[in-house]
This record gives sequence, C-alpha cells and structure tokens, in this order.
Amino acid sequence: MDLAAFLLAFEQAPIGWWFTVILFTGLVWFIPTILAIFFNRKHLKFILLANIPAGFSFIAWGACIVWAVTGKMTDKALRKNSTNADKTFSDQHQIENKKP
Repeated sequence: MDLAAFLLAFEQAPIGWWFTVILFTGLVWFIPTILAIFFNRKHLKFILLANIPAGFSFIAWGACIVWAVTGKMTDKALRKNSTNADKTFSDQHQIENKKP
C-alpha cells in the first residue's frame, strides 16, 4: 500500500470510527488514573499529571500503573476499611462467645 492510498483511506474514515479510536486510546492511555480512582489512592492528582506524558513511554506508563495499584489509600478509604474490619472482628467475637 502506498502513501497516497493510505492518506486517502485516512481522510475518508467515518466519524464513528474516529470517535471509537479516540475513546479507546483515551481509556488505554488513562488506565493508571482509572486504577487510582478505583483503589482510592492518596496521590491521584500526581498520578494523573504523571500519566499524561507517561503514555508516550511504555516503561513510564507501566510505572504509573504500579504506582496507582500500590500507593497509599486516602484517609477516608482507610477509615472506612478499618471500621468495616473492626465491625467484622467484633461480630465474629460475639458469635464465638455465644457458642456453648
């Protein structure tokens, strides 16, 4: 395929195809940020800022993924998790004490 044919196909691509490509690229590019949101990471803003240029380098992008998955949780998420853990522990302790 020569360059002229490639450019012609590029120009004639439907708008739906472009929308799909841009959406998919954006989702893949920001996977570290999406993971940081789901894992309630304390450094979400920094992960987002680092993620923008990191998409050009597979190594930096992978480092952002590692940072998003292994970073510190927000204080709100920590309180929620510790409260649930304490409640579960106290419920189990009460059940064990009721056994004859």
